[in-house]
Amino acid sequence: MTCTSDTSFWGTSWGVIWATGDAFGIKDFKVLYSNSTANQPLTRDCTIITNGDNYLKVYLDGTKVYENHTMNLQIPAPFNAFLEPQSSYAKQMFYGTYKDYYATTNENVTVTTNLSNAATVSIVDKSGNTLVRSPISAGSAILDVGRYHLPLAAYINVYDSNNMQIASTSSPVNIFGGDIYSVS
Repeated sequence: MTCTSDTSFWGTSWGVIWATGDAFGIKDFKVLYSNSTANQPLTRDCTIITNGDNYLKVYLDGTKVYENHTMNLQIPAPFNAFLEPQSSYAKQMFYGTYKDYYATTNENVTVTTNLSNAATVSIVDKSGNTLVRSPISAGSAILDVGRYHLPLAAYINVYDSNNMQIASTSSPVNIFGGDIYSVS
């Protein structure tokens, strides 16, 4: 599974490709997403979320471009990444490597609180922008952070039913999908 680009005199196009094969190479591939609109960037942030079995969600620059819950992915755990440039181009190739590679157990975080008047939880970036907000049910809120670059350094704020902040982390915390946080 990969996000990839193709740059030519027509411009840069982006796609999400699912390839299957063995140790000797790719045997089959499917284009799951393709975007050839004009003026695309040469680099993009790609987030791939999968259980390796039947679930796949892909974000490009924080925008969901593909989601499927019924696939037969056949990706054995642990999920490893390998970079193998393949080309028939005879001149020097320029290629990048993965940076900020991470694996999480889930795309959601759970925030628990014991405050009886708590109604919602928000994750707020350092600039004060609310990134995601969710109601509290049975003392917990589940917030989808899968589209963001992780770790997401942000505040976790708790609000009452009048939208008044009643609790917060004292400083930004590094948030990873699948984690559980408690705010009192």
